[in-house]
Amino acid sequence: MFYWKLPRMHNPLLRILAMAAGLVIMAALLTLGLAVIAVLAVGAVIMLAINAFRSRPVAQGARPASAKPGVIEGEFRVLHEPTRKS
Repeated sequence: MFYWKLPRMHNPLLRILAMAAGLVIMAALLTLGLAVIAVLAVGAVIMLAINAFRSRPVAQGARPASAKPGVIEGEFRVLHEPTRKS
């Protein structure tokens, strides 16, 4: 097995500084990630609000005046099942 191990620092001050630098880098990455998530969430909320409050014009000729509200009109074709031969 091949593996590489970092040399252990013998100076306790260097150990503390390296640990502090690692913690600062991890905190910065965590903060940056949370900021990106927050910006994406705010953008999604804004897009949903824009789409929810956008007025959609209704076409004048979409529904005839005599049409009943619960009836959907359209062209259709009646399909019959083929007869079975015995």
